[in-house]
Amino acid sequence: MFLIQMVITSLRQKKNRPVLLYPDGSVIGQKDLIKGFGFQAITLYRNALKINASRVEDFLQTRYNHLPLGMRLWHQIAKGSKYDKEEDEEFKCFLTFAFNLPLGDTIVVQK
Repeated sequence: MFLIQMVITSLRQKKNRPVLLYPDGSVIGQKDLIKGFGFQAITLYRNALKINASRVEDFLQTRYNHLPLGMRLWHQIAKGSKYDKEEDEEFKCFLTFAFNLPLGDTIVVQK
């Protein structure tokens, strides 16, 4: 199974409604996703301006929005903030993926 997620990151993180959860409804942390389930991330784009990274993210999410939740890891297109007042940050757009996830028993998809 191939999972796609385009995410803009900065030094400040905002709360999100994650797509993948443990069966008890708790959030799967980044360390568990990487070590326990083999997630990997590739940086596709980086820029000092958040609006530029947002445009790349929005384009990629629009292009792959036909995939079902669980293969794509966003609920709606272009819901992230677009502008940032900080000039010293670098904003990135990632492709996050994993193969052979144990959906159902170990991981559930939040609709």
